Amino acid sequence: MLPSKNFKRSEFACKCGCSFNTVDAELLNLLDYCRKYIYSNTPMIISSGNRCPKHNLKVKGEPGSKHLLAEAVDIHNAYKTPEDALEQFNKLFPNKYGFGIYNWGVHIDIHPGPARRWDRRSNKRKSEIKVILKVLA
Repeated sequence: MLPSKNFKRSEFACKCGCSFNTVDAELLNLLDYCRKYIYSNTPMIISSGNRCPKHNLKVKGEPGSKHLLAEAVDIHNAYKTPEDALEQFNKLFPNKYGFGIYNWGVHIDIHPGPARRWDRRSNKRKSEIKVILKVLA
């Protein structure tokens, strides 16, 4: 049982069926906070949580992916656009954490060091995020 009313351990489990289902406490706290203050208590669907090395290779994940350490999730939410989520995330955590936008949703991770932000969408709205990041910088 996780110390969260919003998430279940099974949501973080590696999709290959291995038993890797650890959840980093800082990540879990961050996700609970995001759900409350960014996503207005609407569901955050975890499409990818933990990844074992074999599954990370299969999905063409980064070799040093935070998913391998139980420190990252990929999520989507039907009630908030990735752009809006990024804008609010930057206001709440301007100097911390990783947040990336993709066509399928967002990636959130914890890591030591300065904030990291990226946009890997393949559509025309990609230029909008550069404006948001420039204004917030």
